[in-house]
Amino acid sequence: MTSFGRTMLSEWYLDPGYAYLNHGTVGATPKRVLARQRAIIDEIERHPAEFMLRRMANPMAADWDGEPPLLRQVATQVAEYVGAGDADGNADGLALVDNITTGANAVLGSLHIEPGDTLAVTNHGYGGVTNAVRRVAELAGASVQTITLPSAGAPMADFVDAFVAQVQPGLRLMVMDHITSFSALIMPIVEMVNHCRAKDVPILVDGAHVPAQLPLDVSAIGADWYSANLHKWAWTPRSSGFLWVAPHHRKAIHAPIVSWGVGNGLAAEFDLPGTRDPSGFLAVNEALTFRTELGEDAIRDYNHDLAWASAQRLSAAWGTEFSTPQEMVGSMVIVRLPQTLGTSTDDAERVRRHLYDVALTEAPVFSSETESGASASPDGLALRLSIQIYNDASDIDRLEQAVLDLATKGV
Repeated sequence: MTSFGRTMLSEWYLDPGYAYLNHGTVGATPKRVLARQRAIIDEIERHPAEFMLRRMANPMAADWDGEPPLLRQVATQVAEYVGAGDADGNADGLALVDNITTGANAVLGSLHIEPGDTLAVTNHGYGGVTNAVRRVAELAGASVQTITLPSAGAPMADFVDAFVAQVQPGLRLMVMDHITSFSALIMPIVEMVNHCRAKDVPILVDGAHVPAQLPLDVSAIGADWYSANLHKWAWTPRSSGFLWVAPHHRKAIHAPIVSWGVGNGLAAEFDLPGTRDPSGFLAVNEALTFRTELGEDAIRDYNHDLAWASAQRLSAAWGTEFSTPQEMVGSMVIVRLPQTLGTSTDDAERVRRHLYDVALTEAPVFSSETESGASASPDGLALRLSIQIYNDASDIDRLEQAVLDLATKGV
């Protein structure tokens, strides 16, 4: 049995002098996965044209004879891991993209938004994706509706009720997070998707934080599009993600960068958007193999249990409310900070810098002054814990004391 905790830091390049409680922001790639990526880069450089133009992808056609191109092999493996394969087991509906933002832009750019259309986001949505929605709507003369969901701490049923009450027929697109970024909540995504389908509203699910944090069966969710990152929780190199497209949308989807594969199908368009470093995608197998060796369930259970226990412990120590249902907590969780630390964005940055510079602790702090911060904590500051198997209770000890020192001594 492998013991999780700070001893696992030997598998990462993270500075052991810090308590790194922010895995969810840009991920952290294990040493052995990075070693595999570097070996792939070396392999590419021995025969660059052969590798990049013939072995890696086939931008001229959607079909091929013999062994699939390397990126299609990766797509098949990813589809199996996230439950995004078709009935025959192939990955025809899965595109490899740099990240969720790229996937969202591909969907938005393929919809032919018109004046008078309405697109919808939520107040828990990730800012980068929300900005893309607003930009596309602005250029098309369309409008954007913000679906207001409860703040962190409300029961899951309240999120469903608020969503159902506000999402009505006629929306051109609904963009919904599966796990929210700032408020770190697992959303009742199946119920939300089912409501959209009943109202004939196309839905794009932002699953940026889902692969490896939760068991995932993309096809069973039933969305029109599902896009996610692998470099956050699945330990792959940055940047690597995917976009899954439901069968009835596949002929209409196009890569946001037009290159040689245009018009030749999803795989041809997305696998070679010009010259791109493929090594991150080609190292996915190493990351998933490592996770299998350690045990997917063991990793998820450890991360969830530590996140859940830490949130209750910290809120009690800091005298703040914590009422988030356990079913809405994965490996990330929001904890409200003492009111004495302030409410403004400047206050949030002051606390974050103190944690990083003085307590050697990395964790994001959000302010209720911003829309994203208000979704996490409507009346002050909130801190997000992102737990990975290299964390343990000693990291929480350090964080707890650092906040208490700041709140009571002003240091």
